Amino acid sequence: MGQNNILCIGGANIDWIGQYPGNSFPAFDIPITFKCSFGGVAHNIAQNLKSLGHDVGFMSAVGMDIEGDQIIAEIGSSGFTEKLLLQLANQKTASILFVVNPQGKHLFMQPRTEIYDFLTPELIETQSVNMKKFDTWVIDTNLSEEAIKYIVNIKPRQTKLYAVIACPPKSKKITPALAHLDALFLNQTEASLILSEEIKTENALLAADEIRKTGVKTVFLTLGEHGACVSAEQSQKSLPILKVNSIDTTGAGDAFAAGAISGLIKQKSAIDCLQQGLAAASLAVEVKSKTYGMLSSEKINQRGMINE
Repeated sequence: MGQNNILCIGGANIDWIGQYPGNSFPAFDIPITFKCSFGGVAHNIAQNLKSLGHDVGFMSAVGMDIEGDQIIAEIGSSGFTEKLLLQLANQKTASILFVVNPQGKHLFMQPRTEIYDFLTPELIETQSVNMKKFDTWVIDTNLSEEAIKYIVNIKPRQTKLYAVIACPPKSKKITPALAHLDALFLNQTEASLILSEEIKTENALLAADEIRKTGVKTVFLTLGEHGACVSAEQSQKSLPILKVNSIDTTGAGDAFAAGAISGLIKQKSAIDCLQQGLAAASLAVEVKSKTYGMLSSEKINQRGMINE
């Protein structure tokens, strides 16, 4: 298969997002209306990579319930080249309840993602032949540490492996795999947890360098409103965010990862990939309550960041 073939493995869940009018949560006299959408880090990145023109496969686990059927139908219509969805009996499809402020910042989050613990090495093994059709694997830390270790062990030598931290509490799951990663995507809080020390914005590039010493070839570290940085063997760079009309930051991190991964697949420099990630994130924050589907190579190019 060609270099555009990417398999994303990890979270696919139902997101319930409630828009809250302020920042002081909770206030019990203010009603909140929740909207339902499809989410999950690996799912969102897969959809964004598809929008950027890549051939993408997707692998996850869902329950034998209405939500699982909905995700199967959504993935079935996605145009992914492989749909490796394992439907597990007696398990609930993952869901996450979010409450966000008008800018999309999370005020409250309650996940129900226990099903991913049942995506065991034994189940993953049943799909290993299909997995090895892909030249690049992208995993998120919704997977258990045991599953991540197994994926590292079965990965063909030539296959690129990228990892995305799903959320701060799941940061250290990736520790056993660090030396095997071609790229790691994480934010400032997650870097602090991995290094067991507080990372300040002004020291972020040093922190990315420190993580890279574990064996990761390239580290992308996002810094919220302060931009992002990258540490690679011959490139270390921090860049600010693009100044755009930010409406909602939901999905910005997944868009950043997809934009940068797209650049890596095309063998762009680490700094160009950083620029492409920031361009993708800037497109995401301009759209309200949407975690994928806002990207295209043309739109990223129009930001003036990357010359194809």
